[in-house]
Amino acid sequence: MFLLPGAEAILRGFLLSREWLRAKGMEQEPKLAYFTDSFGCTPTLTSLLRAVGLDLTAITLFDETQPGIPS
Repeated sequence: MFLLPGAEAILRGFLLSREWLRAKGMEQEPKLAYFTDSFGCTPTLTSLLRAVGLDLTAITLFDETQPGIPS
């Protein structure tokens, strides 16, 4: 069984991250969301990202068979 984070958990994480960045002195609002994998994300993720003002998304997926990638 797999658990997908719901919209509330994603938004709470975003708000906590935004508060942390502000506490560290970052005044500019982030415009990029970064994910280490696209699988396991809620189908509403793109709508949530747009709603909080994130315009760009970066996704990486590492293949452990590639040279230099630890397995």
